[in-house]
Amino acid sequence: MHNGFTNTGTIHILLVDDDEDEYVLLKGLSSEADQTRYQVTWANSKTKALTLSEKRAYDAYLVDYRLGANYGLDLVQELLQKGIKAPIILLTNQGRQEIDTAAIQAGAADYLNKTEINASLFDRTIRYALEHKAIQSELEQKVQQRTRDLQLSEARFRALTETTSASIFIITGLTIRYTNPATKEVTGYSPDELIGRNFLELIHPEYRRPIETHGLGNSWVPGLPSRYELKIVRKDLQERWLDLTAGELEY
Repeated sequence: MHNGFTNTGTIHILLVDDDEDEYVLLKGLSSEADQTRYQVTWANSKTKALTLSEKRAYDAYLVDYRLGANYGLDLVQELLQKGIKAPIILLTNQGRQEIDTAAIQAGAADYLNKTEINASLFDRTIRYALEHKAIQSELEQKVQQRTRDLQLSEARFRALTETTSASIFIITGLTIRYTNPATKEVTGYSPDELIGRNFLELIHPEYRRPIETHGLGNSWVPGLPSRYELKIVRKDLQERWLDLTAGELEY
């Protein structure tokens, strides 16, 4: 289980701002927040920032919204396109909602108003951004692992269902979500013709009521397994009896 951001080493920050006074100010705030924790590197242009980002990995980026003739949002997008995973925090001179919204939409993790920043806010913002990124990375790893597990499970499932001679349906409610190739021998319909259709359409009209009442996977009589005979009507209008076994599964 994730217990939050626990990095006790030095946090390397790249500050991108064309005003050296801002660098002096933020470096002082970082020292005041934690004298040994933060190391701030200064880039006074977009070009220098991109160069420095290629030389080493930074834990966080602070980017000025007004970056010379460019907008800091442009740099945010370029850093993300280069595969930068560290959180990027946009520095603004005023708390305008449209700028704040644009920062988040561009991919920035957060934003800081220069007119309100102090040591405590600086420290809290950096810590929050790093913790949020750590949680996000952990979730992404879990999703990727789950996807790999599901892909492996699906491959095994298809290897079984697509080589058996038994007809197999996966049904949600009464809607057919999957059928294997063997189903065509039984029903006369190809899998593509059946997916998305209501299973009741295959059942002989005289046998539809019990399915509508009890469903496919529920026992018609309490205590008995969900296995029964069912008459269907094939695509060629021939009638055929099925020995049907039903159960629940995650799909």
